[in-house]
Amino acid sequence: MKRHEVSCLKVTIIGNTSWGNTLGALLSDKGAAVKLWARSEAEAKELNQGRRSYSSTSHIGEALNEADLTIWAVPSQKLRQNVSQAKDYLTNSMLLMSAAKGLEVNSGKRMSQVLAEEIAPSLRGQICVLSGPNLAKEIAKALPAASVIAAQDISSAERARELMESPKFFLSTSADVIGVELGGALKNIIALGAGMIDGLGLGDNAKGAFIA
Repeated sequence: MKRHEVSCLKVTIIGNTSWGNTLGALLSDKGAAVKLWARSEAEAKELNQGRRSYSSTSHIGEALNEADLTIWAVPSQKLRQNVSQAKDYLTNSMLLMSAAKGLEVNSGKRMSQVLAEEIAPSLRGQICVLSGPNLAKEIAKALPAASVIAAQDISSAERARELMESPKFFLSTSADVIGVELGGALKNIIALGAGMIDGLGLGDNAKGAFIA
C-alpha cells in the first residue's frame, strides 16, 4: 500500500456541507470507503444520483457501521444535535473528529468540549479536531493546503494524520487542542478587523499591529 492510500479505511462524514463533501472526496481519492450521512432520504437519494466517489445514506446506524473514522463537518451551532443523534452508534475503535470551527453560542464551549459532553466518557480519548486556514473550494480543486489535527492523546492525532494526509493536503499534529480550536474560531474575527483597516485606509502598520 502506498503511503497516502488507505484502501481498508471506512469513513463516515456527518454533514452535507461543502467542507464535508470536500473531505469525503479527499478521503475517497485516497481509497477509503466513504459514506456521508444526509438529513433526509430525499437528500441522500439526490446525493447518490450525483457523480460522487462516495455514497450517502439518511440512516445514521448504516452510516456509522464499522467506521474507523467519523468526521463531523457541520455548522458549529448544530454539532451538539448531530453528535446526540450519532452517539448510540459510536464504538471504541472509532476516531472521532470535529471539523467544525467556532464556539457554541449559548455555552461558549469549544467543539471538542461539546463532543465530549455528548458521548460516553470511555470514548473521549478518541476525540481529535481538524482546523486550519482551509477553503473547501481550493482543496476540492487539489490546490495545496495545510492544516492541524489536535488531540489530548497525541497518538490519536497522529493516527488521524496518517489516515487523512495527502500529497496536496499537508497535516501536522498538536496536543494543544485549546489553541488549535480557538485559532480556528477567532481567525475570521481577525480577518474582518484587518479588512476594516484596509477599508479605512489606515495602512499596513496599523493592520500588522492589530493582527499581532
